[in-house]
Amino acid sequence: QGVVNRYQIITDENTILKIEKLEPFQYPERVSYAFSKNDMLCLVGINGNLSVVNRKNGNIQFIRNIRQEMDKYGIISDIVSDDTDYLISFKTAGVIKLYPNGLGQYEVERINLDCGIFSMYRDEAQDIVWFATDGQGAIIYSKDNYSLKTETFTMLHDKISKPVRAIFGDRENSLWIGTKGDGILKYNNYNKSTTNINSADLHTIK
Repeated sequence: QGVVNRYQIITDENTILKIEKLEPFQYPERVSYAFSKNDMLCLVGINGNLSVVNRKNGNIQFIRNIRQEMDKYGIISDIVSDDTDYLISFKTAGVIKLYPNGLGQYEVERINLDCGIFSMYRDEAQDIVWFATDGQGAIIYSKDNYSLKTETFTMLHDKISKPVRAIFGDRENSLWIGTKGDGILKYNNYNKSTTNINSADLHTIK
């Protein structure tokens, strides 16, 4: 049996007051990976069983066994939900998509991306997912258009020469891009209705 330790951050406006330990979450098997996004907790057990936990009510939904994909593609770097699909990225082997087949099961599809992925960020306002890649900058994935876009980051060729480690959007409409060796890039006034970014809003934090 697996155990997931849980903690709650107690804040006062923007100040962290303390961190409290909550009741541990019990899982049917030993946990190999855990990824938390909003109210969703994705757990992958040692046997490759992927389940999604609703953090509000504790309900567990089994998605699929991905042991074969783990053996083939290696270390999982992130898992995000994309509408009814789930995207699973691998540290050295791109991304796969799990999608419902209408029969209560999930099928596996490989996304055409030949590079490692360090993390993913789901932009719900635009219905897109950002991929932080190893060597190809930041890539935008659109489920509706089934496309990968990189053109909005052509301005960054002289600013980002190292792998992108993480991407995050905050409540103040800033988009943060963390790199391995080129510091942190911050976009102010990130417009969540478009992926076009004004270079004047770009700031580098070394």
